[in-house]
Amino acid sequence: MLLGPSEMVGTNTGTHPKLVSWIHRLFRSVRKHHSVCCLGRLLKRSVDYAYPEFSGIDVTKPATSADQREKAREAVQKYYGLDPDNTETTLTAARLGIFQPPALEGHKSFNYRVFIVAVQLPEHAFNMPYTFRLHYQKSEYEEELIGSVAVFARPDYSPCKGCASRRDNRNMVRGVITIPPTLVDHIIRTSGQLNKENVLESELVAGIKKLLKGRLLDSAGLELGVHAKEPLTHGPLKHKETLPSHLAPGEIELRSSAIARPLGGGPAHFYDWKYHEEVFQVRVLITVGRASSLTCSLRICSTDGEREEVFP
Repeated sequence: MLLGPSEMVGTNTGTHPKLVSWIHRLFRSVRKHHSVCCLGRLLKRSVDYAYPEFSGIDVTKPATSADQREKAREAVQKYYGLDPDNTETTLTAARLGIFQPPALEGHKSFNYRVFIVAVQLPEHAFNMPYTFRLHYQKSEYEEELIGSVAVFARPDYSPCKGCASRRDNRNMVRGVITIPPTLVDHIIRTSGQLNKENVLESELVAGIKKLLKGRLLDSAGLELGVHAKEPLTHGPLKHKETLPSHLAPGEIELRSSAIARPLGGGPAHFYDWKYHEEVFQVRVLITVGRASSLTCSLRICSTDGEREEVFP
């Protein structure tokens, strides 16, 4: 939240009148354009975020030793509930051979892998904020939200110069969605094909991917379309749209790693990373309703990679 001009100068009666006048003009400009980045530009410096101290960690103070950094990492993991010892006790599927990681000296390894979905979204694809949501398809008619990546983009008429520069450079917003190990365990247990020690890595990866669905939602929460590995079999009439490159996600990829903890205590480590390629074809989007271009329905038509405004 921005301070008002009186809060910025305080109650000191000795404040110079010209300074007060300049600050009032500054805030009138900021309020007119509704842009925090304008404040940074006018002050000739960046406007930084402020994070409160938590778990004894003050991010405004640099660590003075490697040991201090390790303790801070351990505190952050504990704060967010990362506890591989406890997680392993909740997993009941078969002990898959592909989950047996290579030995890491001086560490305890665990009998599961951490799966994540790495997402890259074009910041200004739809000329507004939008969200990618990753869902687990529990049944034909039931889904469960796993996580999301939000894009906070300004429209092209915004006075924000930084936004215009990122738009020209086709800036990508990156995010990571962790698939809970308990969900992976559930997928393995409920699939007879996967719940066996000698299951192939390719079989497990394919089994996970086919139960994932990605949904794109606009700033009002209305659905733009669906990314899915398996064809949708119920609901209204659906159409496949091929997104132009400047609208399509840069990547929606599945990755996994082994996890280990030092025998003497300390933060968990992720290692033995594997890349399992894309979850969906990022340029293929399933839209619901009459057959019409998704981009035109958003008032942004695409022709040969170029954009032009479309008006009713």
